[in-house]
Amino acid sequence: MSNANAPKCPLRYGEPCTLCQPYVTGPEDCQTVALVMSDPELKAQWAKGYSAWAKQRRQERARTRHARRAPAQGLTTGTPASW
Repeated sequence: MSNANAPKCPLRYGEPCTLCQPYVTGPEDCQTVALVMSDPELKAQWAKGYSAWAKQRRQERARTRHARRAPAQGLTTGTPASW
């Protein structure tokens, strides 16, 4: 089962919308999202948390990419040049 088209919850960074309120079809009509995004103080706190989460995610991805590029340890494959 794919999560490709599942809407993301804007308040819980990186998590899918779980339709946690009754009569909600997604984040576009969620009363909690509307409340947070309409209040300047809550929106500022959300933005601060989101930027910290995004920075951590970028760092994790960079570490993962760096680990994949590391040279392999152990036996090498291929034929020797003398063959």
